[in-house]
Amino acid sequence: MELQKEASLTRNKRVIKQKVPIDYNPYEDTKKIVKKKKKRQKVFKEAGFQCDRCGGENFLKGNKQVRKCRHVYDAETRKTLKLCNACGLKLKRKLNRKDKIVSPVTETDKEKYLQEGRAFGEDIAELVNDEEAKQFFCPKFRGKPCRCLQTFMQSDMNDITEVKKRAYLLLRYHKKAKELMGAATEETKLSGVRSKEFDHFVLTNRDYLKSQLRLCEQAVQKVLGYSNNFLYKNKGKEGKRISIKPTAGSEKLSTALDVIVPSHEEQCSDLNCKRQVGTIPEQDLRNWREKSQSGQNSRKLVIQEMVGRFSGQLCRQFIQVVTGAGISSIARVAREMRNKKGQSSESDVEQH
Repeated sequence: MELQKEASLTRNKRVIKQKVPIDYNPYEDTKKIVKKKKKRQKVFKEAGFQCDRCGGENFLKGNKQVRKCRHVYDAETRKTLKLCNACGLKLKRKLNRKDKIVSPVTETDKEKYLQEGRAFGEDIAELVNDEEAKQFFCPKFRGKPCRCLQTFMQSDMNDITEVKKRAYLLLRYHKKAKELMGAATEETKLSGVRSKEFDHFVLTNRDYLKSQLRLCEQAVQKVLGYSNNFLYKNKGKEGKRISIKPTAGSEKLSTALDVIVPSHEEQCSDLNCKRQVGTIPEQDLRNWREKSQSGQNSRKLVIQEMVGRFSGQLCRQFIQVVTGAGISSIARVAREMRNKKGQSSESDVEQH
């Protein structure tokens, strides 16, 4: 029985034979020649290397064997820096990336945009035969025109029925808000306080117009007939109608002045920034903090002073801790300063 089992197992096993090559010669004793891979000798350079930007001692993070560096010329410091791989690539990309020169917005551009908007509103009012539709255009112009309300109304005027349908929709919101505003009692009219029905209508439909119809805040204000003062004015015990959430920048203002420099030296990896931060007296930090809290224009002036005084070597996180501004606003101010500097240098070249 055992022999039969062994015989059946051998039959079931599949024997895989190696294919015989075409040029096989049975009379030659050939052995496979295994090529040995040559080990590349690692070149060790820059034995005492330290990155001039982050202070790292390794060219590659986590690899102590490779000892070399990237040599990159920095136009701001006018020095050739020895950098690790990450800092070298980062600086080279920054040098190769050309900032788009944004032409400064003039008052004539804004006035021209508003004239176009008023003309669009008049066309809509004529189309629906209602004078209240004249104000259905977006007045927002910050660097570039918004046109959110015109876009919603289909300003190309290809589909007249759809334009009328959307205009009537906004008119219903506008007239209802106006009706609730006028339905207040004599006491509320004298005190200047809106009715609760008007508050509820505005706060409910404001979110719908912004989220579903994609209208900006200023366009929604024109449709529903309220102002910023209505939203954020303190109503005594009731408080504000809308609570303002603290931004990431304003939360940084809780950092004490004597803690800013030592904590930043621990967190920052930029040696140039650390070097410049160490030279700033505490009185300057106090003056910048107080001035930046007095208003948006003052905060912008503080950012301009910090960027210009240290030639843009202070990192954005340090400026944010001092001023409480957002990272995007700091980047925007720095970009505007670079663009102005580039335009002034071009004008000087043309004069010479």
